[in-house]
Amino acid sequence: AEIKEIAKLMSCDLVIKPEEAVLDEMSRAALSDFMTAKKVEFLNEHAKTGEGSKSRKIRLRFLTSPVEVIGADGRVKALKIERNALAPDGKGGLRAQGTGQFEFLPVGLVFRSVGYHGVAIPGVPFDEKSGHIPNDRGRVLEAPGHAIKPGEYVVGWAKRGPSGLIGTNRADSEATVEAMFEDVKLELFGWSKISNGTEGMTPFLAKKGVKIVTFSQWKELDRLEIERGARAGKIREKFTAVEEMLRALSMQA
Repeated sequence: AEIKEIAKLMSCDLVIKPEEAVLDEMSRAALSDFMTAKKVEFLNEHAKTGEGSKSRKIRLRFLTSPVEVIGADGRVKALKIERNALAPDGKGGLRAQGTGQFEFLPVGLVFRSVGYHGVAIPGVPFDEKSGHIPNDRGRVLEAPGHAIKPGEYVVGWAKRGPSGLIGTNRADSEATVEAMFEDVKLELFGWSKISNGTEGMTPFLAKKGVKIVTFSQWKELDRLEIERGARAGKIREKFTAVEEMLRALSMQA
């Protein structure tokens, strides 16, 4: 959905090099997934439209990696990128390898928007190489390929690494919650079932000393964020720390 919206921008052309949208044999195997096939089809079709006629361009580059930021007089002047080739990673997947062919792009500003690497949490297993918490369908593992760590679960990028959008995270979270329900039904880890749904959950968490934000409080936070944003000329100003959020709620109580 996002890339289609970019292609519809009124003041900008989306430009894709046709040769960079061509799939190798191993990548074509991934087209068995319907959503992946639709994305590749869109990219290939749009690549045929060329440069377009608008004054601004968004250029999507594939099979390239940034290798150096070139600067002068304290300012960014260019970005050096390397052409990649895909090769088997020995685990049934692919990995990018540099070819030694370089290109220089004149740029004045660089944003780092990929390369997220998870941060370990004390007492929680962590795979330093992949940057995420080892798990089996959301159940945390003692180490990759090892036994399940009882009663611990993970979602989001910490679960699978930096990939996917909101929809991906939602489905991923649902899979983890399904695993939790399975474990509750089997009464694993000495758990007892919580009765009365959300009504039973509130006293259960209270006994554990867990602070709860109710739906009505969430709506109050939503209102406060919009008010804060209006004062700053923005859509909203989000609370970025739990302590700040709780203080705001206590002041409104």
